[in-house]
Amino acid sequence: MILTRYACILVFLLKLLNPYSGLAQKPAIDTSDFINAPYVNYGSLSNDGRYILYIEYNVIAGHDVLALVSTKDNDRHEFPGFEKGEFSEDSKWAILQGPGDSLCFWSLGESKAPIYKAHALRFDHLSGGNEDWIAFRPDTASEDLVVLRPGDTKQTYFKKVTAYYFNKAGSLLLEKKERAEGKEQEKLFWADLKNGSLKEIWKGGQTRGYNFDKGGSQLIFLATDSSGKDPDWNIWYYQHGSPNAICKLHSGATGIDSGLRIDNSVPEFASQGDRIFFRLVANPAGTTPKPDPGAVKLDVWNYKEPPYSEQLEFDPPDRYLLAVLKVQGGPAVLRLQGQKQRIQRLQNNDDWVVRFNDSSTPHDITWKSSYHPDTWLVSTRDGSKKLIKMRNFNYALNFYDYSFSPDGRWLIYFDPEQQSYCSYEIATEKARCLTRNFPVSLTNQFTRNLPFARYVDTPGMGGWIEEGKGFLIYDDFDIWAIDPAGISLPRNITNGYGRHHHIQFRLLQTDDQSPLIPGDVPVILSAFNMDTKYNGFFRIMLNKPGNPDSLSMGPWFVGGATQLGPMEWVVSSSPQKAKGAYAWLVSRQSDTEAPNYYFSTDLMKYRSVSEVCPHKSYNWLNAELIHWKQRDGTRGTAILYKPEDFNPNKKYPVIFHYYERKSDLLYCYQQPDYFNTNINIPWFVSRGYIVCVPDIAYKTGKIGESAVNAVVSAAEYLTLKPWIDSKHMGLQGHSFGGFETNYIITHSHLFAAAMEADGPTDLISFYGALRFGKDPYSGVTAHSFFEGEQGRMGATLYDKPEWYIRNSPIFQIKQVTTPLLILHSKKDYNVPFSQGIEFFTGLCREGKKVWLLQYDRGNHGVVGDDGKDFTIRVTQFFDYYLKGAAPPKWMVEGIPANMKGLDSGLDLEPGKEP
Repeated sequence: MILTRYACILVFLLKLLNPYSGLAQKPAIDTSDFINAPYVNYGSLSNDGRYILYIEYNVIAGHDVLALVSTKDNDRHEFPGFEKGEFSEDSKWAILQGPGDSLCFWSLGESKAPIYKAHALRFDHLSGGNEDWIAFRPDTASEDLVVLRPGDTKQTYFKKVTAYYFNKAGSLLLEKKERAEGKEQEKLFWADLKNGSLKEIWKGGQTRGYNFDKGGSQLIFLATDSSGKDPDWNIWYYQHGSPNAICKLHSGATGIDSGLRIDNSVPEFASQGDRIFFRLVANPAGTTPKPDPGAVKLDVWNYKEPPYSEQLEFDPPDRYLLAVLKVQGGPAVLRLQGQKQRIQRLQNNDDWVVRFNDSSTPHDITWKSSYHPDTWLVSTRDGSKKLIKMRNFNYALNFYDYSFSPDGRWLIYFDPEQQSYCSYEIATEKARCLTRNFPVSLTNQFTRNLPFARYVDTPGMGGWIEEGKGFLIYDDFDIWAIDPAGISLPRNITNGYGRHHHIQFRLLQTDDQSPLIPGDVPVILSAFNMDTKYNGFFRIMLNKPGNPDSLSMGPWFVGGATQLGPMEWVVSSSPQKAKGAYAWLVSRQSDTEAPNYYFSTDLMKYRSVSEVCPHKSYNWLNAELIHWKQRDGTRGTAILYKPEDFNPNKKYPVIFHYYERKSDLLYCYQQPDYFNTNINIPWFVSRGYIVCVPDIAYKTGKIGESAVNAVVSAAEYLTLKPWIDSKHMGLQGHSFGGFETNYIITHSHLFAAAMEADGPTDLISFYGALRFGKDPYSGVTAHSFFEGEQGRMGATLYDKPEWYIRNSPIFQIKQVTTPLLILHSKKDYNVPFSQGIEFFTGLCREGKKVWLLQYDRGNHGVVGDDGKDFTIRVTQFFDYYLKGAAPPKWMVEGIPANMKGLDSGLDLEPGKEP
């Protein structure tokens, strides 16, 4: 009863928070719009480019429609309630999953009647070459399986199938479970779909981790005869045509140490099909001695060995070790990795792995600036190794910083010490520095101001050019061709056009793209103008000197390989090219256009395919870039979000929201949603607020001052506008943005209210705090975060204690005049809960107005019902301080601990003051 009443209060208050309720003008966003707003997804293009499939969700609240559209004439067929659609490989059929467990084969381009299969549960589709196979269950209660070709009336039935797995050669692995002599037994069958043959290949206890080789003629899987929860797994192998599967390796085999066993993760074949990669993991049933139950439980921390996460009783990650096994021959296990070594596998060559001989703990990353483990190239065939002649910072290089040439001759990597791409010729073991003294920086512009930036990130590599003409790398704007032999000088294939026009170019990756990029065929580039924020496409031929050709650029976002800001991700599918035609399906969005699908045959002209526009139903927003002179004299940049019904003769409250750099998101659609950490911009703008999102440029050792320089100067600039209510301005930030909120209110009195989520407040105590959680850095301090990463202090606490004190909001609590709402949960894995508590108790001690929200299920943010609740409280908080609304009970009286879960305190109390 109490929970039901609380849910009703939530719904009532979310409605009550709508100031436009019942008026003729467009309403503010309501929470029902979060759930029921229409949107499109799962767009696909037939291989011949003639048809498009996509699903439009919530055409009417809760009702979805699958659309099949002809790209020739926009002829549409709509299928209400259909939930899945795919094209056959030959583009002759659309395979559609309908309501009521029906399956439809819709003929494309021919006047054939559609074929329906009743009682067909969700289908699986195998496409390889020009062959397609469809598998489905005939009804919910049946374990039978039906397999057929699209449009074919001939069906093959398999009885009592527990699970099934396709391979690209047109074979099917069937798993069946039977009971014999009171025990459950599994059987595996190999079915050849082309000739209809069925062969039993294995029977025993239980199996998992099935995987085929690329050709589809070999199978590996894990099996065990144990019925326990944590059994020992063995690796089994089957070759098509063999009598049955054979056990290739068991956990007690030679080459597997007694303290290790085969992990239950899926093994996989090498690309040539001649080796099997698998993982080893510590054996809990090994020889580890059990402690005396009566012994003193004591941890001893030694200065020579900082504490591991196990000592701290955190949840440490499992330690996996990569190993390889030859398909032909005996069970000779080749371990590629030891306990103190890390492995990086490379996508385009599985004959080698990069191995870091790491004799230290994760703590060395945080406090040994000279920490450089040896880096080796290790053969996965015989275990031989070659030392790569470079110094490598431990965590610096991402996967795209290594690349093998398709012919296996060269390994390319970025050496952070030399600030150069290098090549390593495997046959001669010769390393070459290729881009030393390069005319432009090759580190990422978005992270370059970090003290450890030279170790952190590069813009990445674009691929290899045909005919051995080199490989492609990116700088901030342009694309370069580099000769791995170092004979030819680096060549700017975009001719410096990107840097001259402030356009970031990146290769547009497509599904049908070859591993080698042709030099004499036009290549499509994604393009993003860093000044105007326009996005689009250019075209270039790698062998042809000159500027790239512009195809289309505009005030929208169309995806591609564009990076928007240092830590920004945008929900957008990449443009899809038809495999057999020059036809494109593009998802496009803008600040005033929800994501929709468009079709193009040249990426110059576009035809609309879908037209969902939920934002037009309520008071939406318009976004614009603004610029001003910051306190240090530099030019500031921000996105200013105004209500659609903006009236320059009115005065608007404004909320400043920030995190690093967000101006690149100018033309990205802001999806209405509940708050999980940050405010939802459309939610507030539709309710009559203006939201300003300034970029922050940082100076080492002055992170708080940098935030004041950007945010406070933006506020001072906006107060000059007649439509800004300068007495009612607020702040909101999460995590590092939460820290900035805390710092700003200790150094400015401009703001009437502030809300911070999970932000640091005391850099000194945070510096030595230990991270927890199930990740590789569990139990690691925040030393590196402050010395060289986002914390940007550039020095240790012990070398520059005054910098840490100066940037810690906790030491300036007496200066606070702004009411503050804090979100911080006890289980925060990133910023210790104590950071929020320190600030809260200090503000309370000094008689400042402050509230702290602690959600039991929260972490570094909140989700689900907690997010709904958080949305209400933040809205109530800002509405009271910035719009003069009545305060809620939780702000006036709080919620006693004994009423937790019983009284939400969300009821408004007009006439009272917090």
